[in-house]
Amino acid sequence: MKKIRKQTLSLLGMIFFVCMVIILICSSMLSPYPTYTSKGISSDSSKPIEEEKKQVVVIDAGHGGYDEGSMGLDGTLEKNITLSIATKVQKILEQNQIEVVMTRTSDNVSWTSDNAQDLQARLDLAANVKAQAFVSIHCNFSEVESEWVSGSEIYVNFKQPDSVKLAERINEQLASLSSQLKNREMKTESLHVIQYNTMPSIIVETGFLSNEHDLTFLKSENGQQLLAEAIAKGTLEYIANLK
Repeated sequence: MKKIRKQTLSLLGMIFFVCMVIILICSSMLSPYPTYTSKGISSDSSKPIEEEKKQVVVIDAGHGGYDEGSMGLDGTLEKNITLSIATKVQKILEQNQIEVVMTRTSDNVSWTSDNAQDLQARLDLAANVKAQAFVSIHCNFSEVESEWVSGSEIYVNFKQPDSVKLAERINEQLASLSSQLKNREMKTESLHVIQYNTMPSIIVETGFLSNEHDLTFLKSENGQQLLAEAIAKGTLEYIANLK
């Protein structure tokens, strides 16, 4: 009699256990919460997995349209050199999965012929796209001792640490070209795009159109490509340290 009672209790225990397992399975299937996998929300969820957002860099080809910039010894216009270099920088950055926004892609500009409004429009564009960096590309000019004054230099607001970091990265790359183009290091001046910005901003002066050696370098395809690679590589190094 005792043996039969033990077997009955054991059978009832097994039935209870099975019932509990069934209840738990049904509860999980009816759960209002999404399930997760190692890759995020499972395919049962209606929300797609958000892709990692690209870093955004604004490349500003200095001058353009009504504003020709400086003029070289042979009539070469700054606005044409800056656009050519900027376009090459854009291509390299995009090949490295950086989203590039250009302030201009041709000689046409969308703003008025007021210099202050022109410069602010470029910064407004960068602010609207929430750029991580603003790099303005220019060519220099000197009216005195033009045969001696030459080389690249970067203008930066030294009161803005992130702008300085960006400038340092690019200047290191420009300095590597010193055998072909003198490096004049980093400088500061009260210039609109580096004083009134909402993101790290610098101005890269790629060389002097007033100097015969620099002019030849700036006009050459090789010189423009080397400058573009230096600017792009420095920018990429800066962006990499943001992640």
